[in-house]
Amino acid sequence: MVRRFFILYRGCCVCMCLGIPGKIEELDDVFAVVRIGRVRRKVLNTVAAKKGDFVLVWQNSVVERLEEKAAKEMATILSGRIKKKSKRR
Repeated sequence: MVRRFFILYRGCCVCMCLGIPGKIEELDDVFAVVRIGRVRRKVLNTVAAKKGDFVLVWQNSVVERLEEKAAKEMATILSGRIKKKSKRR
């Protein structure tokens, strides 16, 4: 189950920003390299996470550590949504 999402209201539009699960592969003092699917991203490490931890990434920042089971469940849900959308075109 996707546990974090943020809805921002601007006039009549509704924009939704979604936290994406990933795994930390590299770490330095301030930044972490997180693998999200097949993509590696350099993000700001704002929590006490270490190499190998599963984390939630939102707006290029690590916002929460996750259990492996929860991270994989989120990734499965998100990848299913993307595949369903692409089939409609």
